[in-house]
Amino acid sequence: MGEEDTGRFRECCGGMKKLEISLKDSEEKYRDLFENAQDPMYTIDLNGTFLEMNKAGIKGLGATKDEIIGSNLSRWLTPESMETARNRLAKYTKGPPSGSMAYEMIRKDGTHIWVEIKNRCIKEDGKLTIIHGIARDITEKIRLEQKLKYYHEQLERSYEELLEADNVKTEFISNITHELLTPLTSIRGFVELLEDETMGKINAEQKKSLEIILRNCDRLIKLIKELLDTSNLENNKLGFQFGLVSLNSILSKTIHDIHPQANDKQITIIKDIQQLPEIWGDEERLVQVLMNLLINAIKFTPHKGKITIKAKADIEHINISISDTGIGIAPDKLNSIFDRFYQVDGSARRKYGGVGIGLSICRSIIDKHFGKIWAQSDGKGSTFHIVLPKLKYKSGEDYV
Repeated sequence: MGEEDTGRFRECCGGMKKLEISLKDSEEKYRDLFENAQDPMYTIDLNGTFLEMNKAGIKGLGATKDEIIGSNLSRWLTPESMETARNRLAKYTKGPPSGSMAYEMIRKDGTHIWVEIKNRCIKEDGKLTIIHGIARDITEKIRLEQKLKYYHEQLERSYEELLEADNVKTEFISNITHELLTPLTSIRGFVELLEDETMGKINAEQKKSLEIILRNCDRLIKLIKELLDTSNLENNKLGFQFGLVSLNSILSKTIHDIHPQANDKQITIIKDIQQLPEIWGDEERLVQVLMNLLINAIKFTPHKGKITIKAKADIEHINISISDTGIGIAPDKLNSIFDRFYQVDGSARRKYGGVGIGLSICRSIIDKHFGKIWAQSDGKGSTFHIVLPKLKYKSGEDYV
């Protein structure tokens, strides 16, 4: 071997030595990363036998390295998860399945944990030989998901039970109101015949007693009709007959009808009502709303109080307000008074009667008219506002 060849040989040996050192250094770095990674890492063969596992994985299974290396996946997976793993391993020969999978594992002490696993195939000469994997403990995540699923199922079950109970209640209200309304209407008719002396003369005391009976009959009939309306609203059966409506006419009629009740308490009614355009609505239902609000105003206003009714139109809406000098509504109750069966004073010994459905019906009726209704109160007196949309006219006689 010549001197030149010897130099080349030494240079080649030196290069190989450097490469060997570099490879060893890389292997040590890989080994350090593998062993000290926070997530469990492992290597398995195509049969599912563990060839390697880092410290995090060994700790996660609660076993020793000797107990894990050489053992099969079936030792650590539940039967269901093992079946999934077996099917997945079989697919690796055709190409690695994409994405990660969740498996339920059994630790050495018998406790169960959930892990999310992502694998990477290692090939030699184009042939699959081993599988590297990384796992992440998702036990807490799975437990939370299971709890959420359980609570969701419980809520769904409770909702169905409540819905069924509500349907039974609605049907009961509908039936009982019909059963009560028919005889009560007959009773009122006969009492009216007695009161107007159609069936013979009566004295002053008898007339006064019959007037009390008529008032109570009217109160009960109103209550029953409100219950019936509530039932029909829940079943979307509350009838509406829409057409052109004069709000001035409705306001005039309603105020006229409640004047006797206002006079009984010497309540002054102040009117500030402008000439209003016609709207598209149900006259009977709008009368029902205004009557309810005015009767409430009279009920909660003391003797010699005042009720102010205002109505005006702006560019797009008609604004109606009914204010009283009554007891007022607490600020924290204002958003609840339109809820069904809500009472500001819910006690059995409350001063004012009613079952708390009138305002709920009012809101439903105004909603059907694409309007808004709300209340304001500073603790002394109340103001109820109604806003209804004006008709928008097109060319000619058409309107929308």
